[in-house]
Amino acid sequence: GGAAPADRAAAVRGAEEAHAARAAAYEARMQELERRLAESQAKLTPMRDKLLELKRQSVAMLDEREAELSRLRASVAVEGDKAPAAEAAAANGGGGRGSTASEVAALRRQLREARSGAREAREALRVWRETDAGGLEHLKQVVCKYISMDETESEAVFQVIAALLGLSPQEHNELQKARARKMSKGSFLF
Repeated sequence: GGAAPADRAAAVRGAEEAHAARAAAYEARMQELERRLAESQAKLTPMRDKLLELKRQSVAMLDEREAELSRLRASVAVEGDKAPAAEAAAANGGGGRGSTASEVAALRRQLREARSGAREAREALRVWRETDAGGLEHLKQVVCKYISMDETESEAVFQVIAALLGLSPQEHNELQKARARKMSKGSFLF
């Protein structure tokens, strides 16, 4: 009967060693994921700041152009009644109304410039949206990875997703509670 306790002790030691090896592998995986999270956050912050600045500039440009267009439209509407007569007078040699014709021409030039500026602002906004698509592609990759993981590995990837989405502390806590609820029920993501 002395071999059985020795066999059990060896089996327990073997199980403990296997568990320790799995725990070490899990810890190494967690450290790698935490390192990747820190790298992603370090890359994301300047990109997010740049995108926000581009967005702010684009919106300011659009607002400026819209205000300029409104002013020019109002000026053209006021001068619009005078324009045909002024143009006719200018064509007939003036008669003192040449300054009104030149004002109308100047307003038309300003209107063309304002429209050109609005086109530039729309283009800047389009570029910003295309640039943001890279961020969305990264988010898509991270979410796909998150869905494909089992729950024991998901915490670090969840942190990456939370950073990419810019979750507030309240939103982050609510999602953490929901994740804990789902894990306690045996379900993971869906």
